[in-house]
Amino acid sequence: MKQEITLDITPNVHLIAAQARTDISYAEGLAEFVDNAFDAGAVNVSIDCGEALTVKDDGSGCPDLQVMLTLGGHRRTQTTRLGMYGVGAKNAAQGLGQLLSISTVCDHVRR
Repeated sequence: MKQEITLDITPNVHLIAAQARTDISYAEGLAEFVDNAFDAGAVNVSIDCGEALTVKDDGSGCPDLQVMLTLGGHRRTQTTRLGMYGVGAKNAAQGLGQLLSISTVCDHVRR
């Protein structure tokens, strides 16, 4: 007789702490955000390296911030070519700064 077992495989907090200590270069972090813009179908991407790093694009936006901010969260679209695992932007945000602000417009809704 088979016994069904359910396991909780939620990542341990130590994984998140380890990722936060990951030494990501400024260029690698910036590349992750630009990659996400291209995955969202952007044709134009602008980068402002003033007081804060700002990446703006004309892509389709993010319909689900929960997926965007959850470790391993990933949503493929027809234009997705680069991202596959849902960790790049999270690693970049953790490695590059203490504060992340996201503004996205998807289907005429600002989030």
